[in-house]
Amino acid sequence: MNVSLEESVAIYARATRKWFGGNAHEKTRERIDQFAKAGDWEGARVHRLVCERLSQMERQHGGAHSRLMSTGSEGPQAGG
Repeated sequence: MNVSLEESVAIYARATRKWFGGNAHEKTRERIDQFAKAGDWEGARVHRLVCERLSQMERQHGGAHSRLMSTGSEGPQAGG
């Protein structure tokens, strides 16, 4: 099964929103900075796409998704 970059970005954006709720943009921007600092320009570029997708998700849902998810978990849970 082949997954396109666009599909991967959409999947990761949804997961990031679930993990970090209202902090998803901030956490993604932190990752962009980490990748750029390490010289991983492709990683930074892909995470910029994730950030754009998060913004698109918020526009599509009128911000309601963001408000609902801000009460979610603080991040991925260890041990499933």
